[in-house]
Amino acid sequence: MNTYLKAAVDGSLQGIRETPRLYFAPVTTLLAWMYQVTESVRLKHHHAQSSHDDLPMASHQS
Repeated sequence: MNTYLKAAVDGSLQGIRETPRLYFAPVTTLLAWMYQVTESVRLKHHHAQSSHDDLPMASHQS
């Protein structure tokens, strides 16, 4: 098992040295997508809260 792990690490390091842009492209794409989704959800939540705060309070009569 140690041989396979060493081969995987060596192959990854070789890939990083040879083509850093191609090696990290999937990671940067994933991070950019995660950022966009997070911002979208955050803005929707903020918009829903701010529109909820603008509603007049109903008076409760006992």
